[in-house]
Amino acid sequence: MTKKKAETVLGIGSYRKEQWPLLLETAEDRAELENTYEEWEKNLKKGLENMRKLGMAPLGVDLDVNAFLSWCKANGRQTNGESRAEFITELLRQGRGRKIGE
Repeated sequence: MTKKKAETVLGIGSYRKEQWPLLLETAEDRAELENTYEEWEKNLKKGLENMRKLGMAPLGVDLDVNAFLSWCKANGRQTNGESRAEFITELLRQGRGRKIGE
């Protein structure tokens, strides 16, 4: 019996430019976020490049900030990076990831 190596799925939240101000306004970890969408996008590209060098194939997940805020409220969660990661994982489970960074 041959065992297959389990593939690690890495979800990356993808934000909408028009929602960036709302994310900054509502994030409890605001100080950890980039000041502009353009800065975030630049850092995302660098991060994706590094992931590719390591042989990773991340999945992008559209993170609608309004849906995230509703999810946080419904689940008694703070609006921070830990919750964003959990929300992204939930979206991945729903099959809402797409290949990015190629």
